[in-house]
Amino acid sequence: MADPVKKIKKLEKRFAKKAAKGRMYKGEQMSKKDIRRYKRADKKIDKAKGTSKEKSTQLKYGYDYEEANKRGIKPDATGHMQSRVPETGRILKGRKHPTIYKTKKIERALGYKVIKKGDKLYSKKKK
Repeated sequence: MADPVKKIKKLEKRFAKKAAKGRMYKGEQMSKKDIRRYKRADKKIDKAKGTSKEKSTQLKYGYDYEEANKRGIKPDATGHMQSRVPETGRILKGRKHPTIYKTKKIERALGYKVIKKGDKLYSKKKK
């Protein structure tokens, strides 16, 4: 299997090219599709506020900040937080998070597969 560090660098280079064309994150810029996804997710979360489904909706469409804080995960220099808890493989983004597809793509490239356990996602090394 190829070196994971080389794979990450190759992916970062590819993403940087897409970002330069406005099709990926570039600082605070997002693609139009990602903006639409975030707006849709925000509507679902706002609609569930004050109801019994508030927490489950937040975990489905959002990010598990509670778990991230428990694990000591902090934002990086760009303000983004990592998507996976390295010790457990737990994916902190909800299964319907607007950019979960990016996380899954990176996990596959690194030789992992994303599996669902209960209402949570985990990343597991491919055999």
